Amino acid sequence: MVFRKGGRIPTAFSFSYHKCQLEIVNNFIYLCIVFTTGGSLQTATDTLTEQAQKALFTFRKYLHIFVNTNIT
Repeated sequence: MVFRKGGRIPTAFSFSYHKCQLEIVNNFIYLCIVFTTGGSLQTATDTLTEQAQKALFTFRKYLHIFVNTNIT
């Protein structure tokens, strides 16, 4: 993975691995962490926050079903 600060990518800028041309992308997701070209983790933080809020909403939506359940 190569991190670089913004700007246009030159046309001759390319990478290959075992004679296979690699795609250049602006962001990449690995183990639910979003990596961006600038190296900032703000996008990763925002994405994880959004996923946590969705999970919390789903949890609260079904919480009323388990009000009288005993946990042993």
